[in-house]
Amino acid sequence: MRGIKEFIIGCAVALLSTCGLMSALADDEEAAFNAGLAAMQRGHYAMAYRAWIDIAQSGNARAKSNIGYLYEQGFGVSQDYGKAMTWYSDAADDGLAEAQHNLGMMYANALGTEESWGRALLWFRRAAENESFESTYMIGLSYYRGLGQIEDKPSALHYFRIAAESGYADAQYMLSYMLLAAEGPTLKADPFNAYVWSSLALEGGQVQAEEVRDLARMVLGKDDLLRANLKISECAAGDAACDYTN
Repeated sequence: MRGIKEFIIGCAVALLSTCGLMSALADDEEAAFNAGLAAMQRGHYAMAYRAWIDIAQSGNARAKSNIGYLYEQGFGVSQDYGKAMTWYSDAADDGLAEAQHNLGMMYANALGTEESWGRALLWFRRAAENESFESTYMIGLSYYRGLGQIEDKPSALHYFRIAAESGYADAQYMLSYMLLAAEGPTLKADPFNAYVWSSLALEGGQVQAEEVRDLARMVLGKDDLLRANLKISECAAGDAACDYTN
């Protein structure tokens, strides 16, 4: 019995040692990743590359995606769209939404490959399933312009709304534009919500939304403007369900 007990204790000690080693390795990996981010923020791109390359090669999906971004932009390395796509693809296959979105953008913009909205949409849809609202917006844009699929304004409005309600400014702008121009399922102009969403888009830095906001404001009465400004304040503060109904 003593031998069995000692064997069990020995296995437990070995397991704890293994767990401790794995935890230490994870901590080292996170430290390297954060060091790369800090270098990136300071504009020290070559340093960021050196911080990320080892953990990327070891399988860290976020580091893979960031290495891809460095190659796409030519930051700290020679610009190489082919290498960017390779790193993005690897991270996208790992399920990283950011890499899936970036890979979709490479296909949409013909960077390192022929333009293919069909392939772009495949990756945008995967990223959207992982809550990438940038990709949700791009799906809406593809429906709006008929890129890679048949033009479908109601579907475009649907995807713009989802991304807009997440706070994505470009989607808020497109939603406001469609509502003001009556480009949606009802084909009826909605200046109230156009004003709300264009104002939120402006607050988010989407300067094109100013024209939509000003046009919508011209046709709203005083009471509607008061209600709209109240809704804008509530949406900005997160105090209300920010949908596009009155």
